Amino acid sequence: MKKSVPLFLLITLLAFAASGYAPYPASLSYSTARPAQSGAVNEVLVHFLSCTDYDVHGDTFTNKEVSGSSSWHTRIINTPDETGGPVTDLQVTLNSELRFDSIPPQHLTRIGPPVYEWSFGSVPEASSELLAWLPDACIGFASAEQSPFTFTPGFDVLRSADKTVFSGPDMQTVTITIIPRENIDRLENLNICVHAKPDPDGGRFIDAHITSVSTPFDEHIDLSPDGYDLGIFEIPLELNVPWECYFTLQVKPEVPKIEYMPYVAVICGEPHTEPYASGTISGNSISFTNDAGSWTISGKGNYVWSWIADPPTGYSMPTGYDMGFHRRVNRAPLLTSGRVSSPFVTTLIPCTFEVIYTDADDHPPSEVRLYIDDSPIIMEYGGGYYDKGATYRCKARLSTGSHNYYFEAEDGAIAVRFPEEGTLSLESRGFPVWGVVAVVIISLVIYFLIRRRRRRAKP
Repeated sequence: MKKSVPLFLLITLLAFAASGYAPYPASLSYSTARPAQSGAVNEVLVHFLSCTDYDVHGDTFTNKEVSGSSSWHTRIINTPDETGGPVTDLQVTLNSELRFDSIPPQHLTRIGPPVYEWSFGSVPEASSELLAWLPDACIGFASAEQSPFTFTPGFDVLRSADKTVFSGPDMQTVTITIIPRENIDRLENLNICVHAKPDPDGGRFIDAHITSVSTPFDEHIDLSPDGYDLGIFEIPLELNVPWECYFTLQVKPEVPKIEYMPYVAVICGEPHTEPYASGTISGNSISFTNDAGSWTISGKGNYVWSWIADPPTGYSMPTGYDMGFHRRVNRAPLLTSGRVSSPFVTTLIPCTFEVIYTDADDHPPSEVRLYIDDSPIIMEYGGGYYDKGATYRCKARLSTGSHNYYFEAEDGAIAVRFPEEGTLSLESRGFPVWGVVAVVIISLVIYFLIRRRRRRAKP
């Protein structure tokens, strides 16, 4: 597969997709011009990005007008040079009066307004290969209502997989299908980014590595050496003609059963008639102001900072947008303590069944069912918390004889049962005739005793 600097930038711009950001890489190309130096000086590349993000609910998006949420980013790459040295005490500071509601906590040391600050320590040089992590300071708004931008992507897109639930190591093949629906020229900068690395904040329940990729062309594909990141760019599209790519992952669950789909973003850049802002400066810091506020990137020592940014403040639209199909990691729920809670099982009185549903992800069940002799009965919530154990109950009147039963539930994706194999059994007995006679006699005796007492009580 051909490696390329533009794709290196594309993937690094999405390395923190797990934190909810999937920015469009406004600058897939950059100036390599450096001022003449008498000695080797550490060179650093900085991107200032504005973007609009739209989260796709589910695995299918059909072209329509949507409202995206805004975010702003700085991405810093300590590019390879003659020094081979790190950027020491790298810090990013944003001075802004805005109160952002979406700020990933990684490396954040101070929260505004007005001053937001990130500390990255010493940052080594990036290798010539794709890295899974680079310094990234980002802020934004979680909802489109706070910073609305309405747009129509211009394409349909589908994410699908041959297998999504895993109970042991297995292979997964994911398919991305894109169908351009309008203005094919506008989609000439369309890119795909796949991010498979587990979310460090959400807990590590699965390890997945991209092992291979297949598309109708192979010269614009880049796969990171560790298998966590994949990028496809300069995709040849035709109006209303489906374009597909396939990539295979080795999935290793670290829990007994789990549902998994990798993060996928389809990214599109808006064409601009004005050139990007860019430049080069020497010293221990660089500053830039955009719609988010005033950014300052600094390090201890002397550096050559090459920077590129979105179009200057005042543009009515961001430089691009992405449709983000977020990673799906879902642990299987658990059913326990399934039983008949009634003290007597007879044909005369309905008996009560109950089971405990527990979901470590705190997902409610889509449905909990009791099967008696393979006939389902919907159970009702009876109290408790999903993550600690919620009770479900139902009543059923049984005919005389032996019956088999079991419980089943699902959290919307993974179905479980109790017991895991086989069934439970019980015996329903008919109410004896002598018992009926005894009840009638006792009732009559009580009736006449009460009647006699009332008569004696009369004056």
